[in-house]
Amino acid sequence: MKGIYLYGDTMRKSSSDSISEYVLSPRIELLKNTSCTVEGIKGICEYKNDFIKIDLGKINVTFFGDGLCIRAFSPEGAYIEGTIVSVEFESNG
Repeated sequence: MKGIYLYGDTMRKSSSDSISEYVLSPRIELLKNTSCTVEGIKGICEYKNDFIKIDLGKINVTFFGDGLCIRAFSPEGAYIEGTIVSVEFESNG
């Protein structure tokens, strides 16, 4: 597979993407504003009714909303339900 990657201010083409890099990369899938699947989780930083902060390695992602809960959790990821109002990303290091 070929891809284009951003490195600082420049773009480079990669002639061979590693499938393991894709599989191990964090992935977030939103379904409307009522549920979300997050894969590649390193840990849960904070968990409250109105926000859930998740460690994805190089970044943290925080879901803000109402009635948020982690419906399912495994080493592969988590399934979040509730009314998701916004999502925030921050550098983790």
